[in-house]
Amino acid sequence: MNDSLIPTWQCLNIHAGPQTAPNDLPTEDCDYVVSVVAYQKLGWDVELGGDTLSPSENEGLFFTRDQGHKYLEFQDPFNNVVANAFFFFVQP
Repeated sequence: MNDSLIPTWQCLNIHAGPQTAPNDLPTEDCDYVVSVVAYQKLGWDVELGGDTLSPSENEGLFFTRDQGHKYLEFQDPFNNVVANAFFFFVQP
């Protein structure tokens, strides 16, 4: 990783309900992603590089675009709420 990463964009997504699907975040224009759980009622597992992770509130994940990430089935979709902050970076 380069010490001079350039931030490209960021967003705060609040996920609730059975239609939740963050796997459609556009990552083609970035090299690195930081995902931070800002709030969660029940949590939300993510598959990253072949491992299943369960980040807690205020925990983040750092991954490359090519690493392959997928949020798994939303726990109790009628009652769960999760807010994730996403930060996207490119190498100069």
